[in-house]
Amino acid sequence: MKGKVPDWFSSELQKFRDVSVDLSKKRGPALYGYEAELRPASDIFSRTDAEEALASAEEVFNACSKLINEVFEQ
Repeated sequence: MKGKVPDWFSSELQKFRDVSVDLSKKRGPALYGYEAELRPASDIFSRTDAEEALASAEEVFNACSKLINEVFEQ
């Protein structure tokens, strides 16, 4: 496996990329809202939005943790 990630991880890379792009776009508005429109984050995002973001981030984190554990076990 030296120099290569396992198939189970590489098959998820596009999804991980999409999660990263989505969360990075929402980071500023989640913290500050839309300042120019005087709309707070609580008017933009719902609890469901937060739960979905957390679940996506946890999925990526868990996959990365699994990959790191596999690499260090070898």
